[in-house]
Amino acid sequence: MVATLAALAYAKPHRIKNMISTRGASVTAHVQDTSEISPTSKEVKEETVLYKVRFAEGDPVEVSGLLWTRDGKLVYALSTEGALWPSIIEKAYVFGHGGNSYETVSNSVTPHEAMRNILGSVIELRLKEKPRNLTSVLKRANSRPTVADTWKAFVPPNTPTGFKVPGILENHTYAVLGFENGKVSVFDVLDGAVIDVALNTFKQAFESVNQAQLP
Repeated sequence: MVATLAALAYAKPHRIKNMISTRGASVTAHVQDTSEISPTSKEVKEETVLYKVRFAEGDPVEVSGLLWTRDGKLVYALSTEGALWPSIIEKAYVFGHGGNSYETVSNSVTPHEAMRNILGSVIELRLKEKPRNLTSVLKRANSRPTVADTWKAFVPPNTPTGFKVPGILENHTYAVLGFENGKVSVFDVLDGAVIDVALNTFKQAFESVNQAQLP
C-alpha cells in the first residue's frame, strides 16, 4: 500500500490533504518493554492530536500520532523528505484491517485491493494477458496514481541462471511515474530510487499494473 501512497503523492498530491483531518485529544500509550534486560518496564507516551483518515472503502479510521519504532527507526513508512503523513495513513489502514503491525496486511492484501481500498475505482492490467492499452495507461501515470507489482520471481528467457533486472525486486510493488522513450520509470519506496526499465523488460518483470481512476 505504500507504493499507492507514493503514486498518489506524485500524481494527485492535493488528495492527501482531503484524506486526513485532526482533532485535539489526550492519548496516553503504555508500551511494554519485552527486552531481556528489563522485561517488565513500561514507557509512557502522550499525544495531543488524533488523526482521522478517510479511505474510499470503509469507515474513517482514527489513530494517534504515536508511531512504533524498531532499533531507533520508524516501523511505518516515511516520505523521502521525512514527512509523517505516510506513517499516519499506513497506521490507519492497518488498524482498519484489524491489526497493529504492517505484517497484518503485507501478505494478504494485493496491490489492486490496497489501491481500491484507499482510492476507489481501479483498472488492473495483467501483463501475461498482453493488454493492448498498456502504454496508454503507463503514459497517464503522471495524472492518475499507478503502481506495478512483481509478485513472482523474474528470470527473462534465454538468460544466465540467476539473472535479474538491476534494482527490481521480486514480490514488491513500485509506483509508476510514466512512460517515455520506450522506458517505464518506476519508483522504489524502499530506497527512494527511480529506475527506468525498457518496455519489453517491464512486460516480463512485472505481473500487473493498477491505475486509480481519480478525476
